[in-house]
Amino acid sequence: MGFAFQGAPVIELWPQTQWARWLPALVMAVACPLLIGGLFAANPFSLTFSRKIFDADRPGLIGLVRHPVFWATGLWAAVHIPVNGEAVPVILFSLLLLLSLYGPRALAAKRRKSMDEADWRQLTGQRRSFRGANGWPAGILGGGALYLLLLYVHQAVIGVSPWP
Repeated sequence: MGFAFQGAPVIELWPQTQWARWLPALVMAVACPLLIGGLFAANPFSLTFSRKIFDADRPGLIGLVRHPVFWATGLWAAVHIPVNGEAVPVILFSLLLLLSLYGPRALAAKRRKSMDEADWRQLTGQRRSFRGANGWPAGILGGGALYLLLLYVHQAVIGVSPWP
């Protein structure tokens, strides 16, 4: 897919603007912690690497958003559409944005079927609470490191400076 992306003809849909270049630079500082924090938080609702037991009374990051990995992907895709005014990147990022919007619904339906209805209601009926460390340390430290790494390697890997 990467080779097809690079070999595709360039069809400009709109010119790149200065304001659009600021979007990824700013929003990715939020998306990276959501991604890393989400991948390492105990989460019965969504994508995670964690095998820890989820504590509904101390949900941490999951108390903010139930699907932080999808949120991170959606933010990443959404802010890269305005800055990439060519057909191929717009198609790619639009499809990823649609996946990040549909994914949580599909995954929630799957997870709900695998749980007892009373357990599902208990987990989803909780008021939003950010208490607990679940996902926060990894998100802040790992996500911050990922953001800095992306700023550093973006031009070498992607061919475009991330700086506005």
